[in-house]
Amino acid sequence: MADLVPPSVFSKVAHQWVHKNKRESIMFVMYVLKTDCVAQARTHLQNKFGKSVEEAIAIVDANRSDCCTGFIIGHRGTGAHVLTCCHSLKEFYSAEEQLTREMVQWFDIHVMCTHQEEHLASSNSSLYDNANYPRIYTMATAVKVDGNKDLMLLEINMNQLYRRAGNRCQRSHVPLKLAKSVPPQLNDVVMISWPPLLPDTVVTGELTNTSRCYNQLSSETNKGYNMRLIELNMIGRDGCSGSPILNHEGEVAVVYHGRLHDKGYAASFRDVQDFLGPRFRQMCGLT
Repeated sequence: MADLVPPSVFSKVAHQWVHKNKRESIMFVMYVLKTDCVAQARTHLQNKFGKSVEEAIAIVDANRSDCCTGFIIGHRGTGAHVLTCCHSLKEFYSAEEQLTREMVQWFDIHVMCTHQEEHLASSNSSLYDNANYPRIYTMATAVKVDGNKDLMLLEINMNQLYRRAGNRCQRSHVPLKLAKSVPPQLNDVVMISWPPLLPDTVVTGELTNTSRCYNQLSSETNKGYNMRLIELNMIGRDGCSGSPILNHEGEVAVVYHGRLHDKGYAASFRDVQDFLGPRFRQMCGLT
């Protein structure tokens, strides 16, 4: 047998293509409890969850802000829809006390695109020395929420999405398409996420199971999760929830939910379709 010629690189051309062509659709999402809603949030915890005054104060103070990842899933005029998760607000809802849009309105929802972060990083070498370096966020509105599927649909005005101060972002934010099926087990997938201060975080892995129930994996069922979970041999860090997990064509096969034990889990495209329903599927151009 002829000697094998050693490769010059370990090749992941397909993964690199997906990352390069889909990364501009990723959004950083941050929830910030409004100051004038603090008392309302505390009262909610006392009345609905039986928390003492001290417990309610501690929970609210510890959950005044949280972050996750989102991605553009559709455009409509100057508006765009961003799909993300909702368990950043997990302390305020349960299987019995469902998350509502009215509860989400206690929070300002801030969104930022990757182009602004890239501009800041290229013009400020000490950007990440200061975790509180100011960014220009776009305000988002929750148009649909479902705590059972851990999904939330946001709407933003693209005319208010900025690359730098006073300059609207003119770069591409192409909506990601939903896959028509979940890839078979052991197929490779790519996750693009944005944990705090870590934009453009890319992880590759495989689907190890395409049909898990939540109660197979955890005895903690107090959130009422009912999505069909896709099991992955890759794990995202805090802030990766809501990230798209893409197939070889760059389509959204699943949406990252989080880590359970030593595996990652995600809601399948069917859960996303069910969550959106006919109206929002049409709005997002997914019909």
